[in-house]
Amino acid sequence: MKTVNKGLILGVLLGLWSGVAAAQTIRIANNNANAPTGDNVFSTLQAALDMAEVGDIIHVIGSPSSYGNVTVRKLLHIFGIGYNPDKDLPEHSLVGAITLTTGTGTDASGTHIEGLVLSGNTHITQAISDITIRKCFFSNVMIKEDNVGKSNIVITDNIFIPLNVNLSIDLNWTGNDNIIVRNNVFVYSAVQLHNALVANNVFTTGAQAIGVFNSSNTIFANNIFFRMQPVDTGSVAHCIYNNNLAIGSMDDTLPTVDAPMGTNTGQGNINNAILSPTVIDPVNFFVNYPELGDTNWDDSYDLELHLSNPGIGAGIDGSDLGIFGGEDPFNNVVNLPIIQILNTAASIKEGNDLPTTVGVQAN
Repeated sequence: MKTVNKGLILGVLLGLWSGVAAAQTIRIANNNANAPTGDNVFSTLQAALDMAEVGDIIHVIGSPSSYGNVTVRKLLHIFGIGYNPDKDLPEHSLVGAITLTTGTGTDASGTHIEGLVLSGNTHITQAISDITIRKCFFSNVMIKEDNVGKSNIVITDNIFIPLNVNLSIDLNWTGNDNIIVRNNVFVYSAVQLHNALVANNVFTTGAQAIGVFNSSNTIFANNIFFRMQPVDTGSVAHCIYNNNLAIGSMDDTLPTVDAPMGTNTGQGNINNAILSPTVIDPVNFFVNYPELGDTNWDDSYDLELHLSNPGIGAGIDGSDLGIFGGEDPFNNVVNLPIIQILNTAASIKEGNDLPTTVGVQAN
């Protein structure tokens, strides 16, 4: 009998990805047993990052083992498989902490990170700019900075779950410019920002907490605060709240043009004090989400708006409030081909054909 090395089959199938960017080299980080080998295949993510040239693509193959903490010192495009991949045996691309910083004659400005499951903080150091972080799952960790101005940071389509310190994004240095946080889910976690746009997010929890701290010069638009207080009145100032919906917290008050709250202003907001409880019904608020929210996340949850939700069509642009509205509705599918099904015989007689079933989704 002859044993079949499935790692070799996966190595062949990785060629399906080679057309993603013909002008860039694709490096593979794969720490699985029996992983294919080659000049551009590395058993650690840090080795792939170090060997890559500016502008290269890094594929982080799903694995039961974490790739650990890594440092990025040049512009790279880093793709994992996503946090809810539509495939057989969906292992995640597990990474610890990521530090975006400077190297010798280079820095991490322009880096794109997508589809990772992170268990450590993502730290943007020094004057790093033009960073995109999307379709990642942050477990008890946050995106943070040092006290140097950052610009053009885009954070979209991510899920942030509970933190011991109740904070998921800490980008509130006064030198920041053009921070965009949109179409994310924040579960029992908060943000603190300066010079930012926060749009079409859902802040939710099973406990009554606060979603926004220590923020200034920031626009909050088209967001939903479900059992999360939308403003910490002691630390949020010079912000604009337009067309947000708040329900079920200790204080659902939102600024309006007629009644500005402190130095925060806004208009078009909806809260439980304005509409009767029969209009805002937590039981029929989202398509599938617990009435009292949750302090964790389940992939069966569906935050599309129920037909009775007053946030339907209530956005500034006429789209729905929450993650499925706005110019870039929530989408957790990583834009790379994916091997959904791979069935082969465990062993065959030498000289016999290998029966194989492969299912691929182009995405």
